[in-house]
Parts: sequence; C-alpha cells; structure tokens
Amino acid sequence: MSNQQVKNYIEEAVVEEVYAGITTVPGATTDVLKVASGTIGAGYDGVIVSIAINQQNNVFVWVKKQEKQVYDNGLNSAALPASLGECPLFVGILEKEKWELGLTNPPAGDKVMAWLIRIRLFRKGV
Repeated sequence: MSNQQVKNYIEEAVVEEVYAGITTVPGATTDVLKVASGTIGAGYDGVIVSIAINQQNNVFVWVKKQEKQVYDNGLNSAALPASLGECPLFVGILEKEKWELGLTNPPAGDKVMAWLIRIRLFRKGV
C-alpha cells in the first residue's frame, strides 16, 4: 500500500464498509431475500468492490442498484470463484444511491449461506 493510499484512509478520503452475515435461505425461495442494503452517504461516491459467498448449487446472488438488478439472471453462487475468497464486481454507485444484496434458492431444501459484500467510498472533491 502506498503512502498516498494510507493518507487517503487516515483522512477518510477513502472509507471501506464491509457487511457480512450467515443467512438461512428457505427452499423454494424465488423472491429475492434481502440480506444487506444501504445508501451511499452524502459527499461520497461508491463502488461495490466484491462479494464472497459459500458455493451452493442453485443459490443465486442478486445485486441491486437504485432498485434495479445489476445482473438480470443473478449470479449462481456455485459458479463464483471460491479459490479467490472474494469475487470482484466493481459496480459504481453514486452519492445517495441505494444498493441491496439478496439471495434466492429455487430448489427444495434450506441452504445456509455465509456472505460478504465490500463497498469502498470515495470522498468527492479529493
């Protein structure tokens, strides 16, 4: 990490938010079950940097930005690269825009999912 990067974190020019949890997604869940959401604060623009989730066949990850799905068909958690730990997304979100992370589990049988979403905020004008 460069001296400038450290300075930006100290001066809160760059802020990182990490949301994580463990959620049981009931079987036959076709409506998106919201597990995390937020709004980019005043004076910042943001980026959904990455997500991480345990791999389960047919459990889909849904990312919304301003009430609109970013990935029309969702992301199959079984196809995300577990070896990397986190899967890069790089979805830009502007000041005061809303974001949401959700899961679906269309087949029968509950699935316990551990998930994480990393958002980086950049202070405007720096």
